[in-house]
Amino acid sequence: PVAESTDAKEEEEVKFEAHVDSPTKVLHLLNMVKAEELKNDEDYEDILEDVKDECAKHGPVSRVIIPRPGQPYTPSLTGTIFVLFEENTASQKARDTLDGMTFSGNRVKGHFYDEQKFIDVLAISMALDNPNVAEAAKAAQPVTVPAATASSMETETSEKLAESTESKEAGASTE
Repeated sequence: PVAESTDAKEEEEVKFEAHVDSPTKVLHLLNMVKAEELKNDEDYEDILEDVKDECAKHGPVSRVIIPRPGQPYTPSLTGTIFVLFEENTASQKARDTLDGMTFSGNRVKGHFYDEQKFIDVLAISMALDNPNVAEAAKAAQPVTVPAATASSMETETSEKLAESTESKEAGASTE
């Protein structure tokens, strides 16, 4: 995919609580790629490299993360792109350039992302870099707990929590 400046498809933008107004080292790019484009490993690697090359024009890039379908990210993050720069100024320059640009027929939206909230995204990415974790994540199937079981588990957990609190309070009053 190559950045273009022709007519672009407008898409309804998802709002993220972690978007902030002030520049941070993390740039969150929306509407740059579609989740379907990330399923093929070769296409994914090409997109990752294109994004890194484009962003590196604005300053040193530490990491590019593109959550793919089937990975354990929050579903709304799938197909969005995170770029971690070494400096806020590089992130700001990249956003100023990329926001509104057309990439594969899509109009890109760039937002600064709260660095503390980015830690969760980074942790998942780092875990997936570990081959053992990546294989386990691929093999994992979503677990559906029947409502009756979930309800009894909730009751049991509440009872244990109440017992624990009562025993701590009893221990505190004897001291």
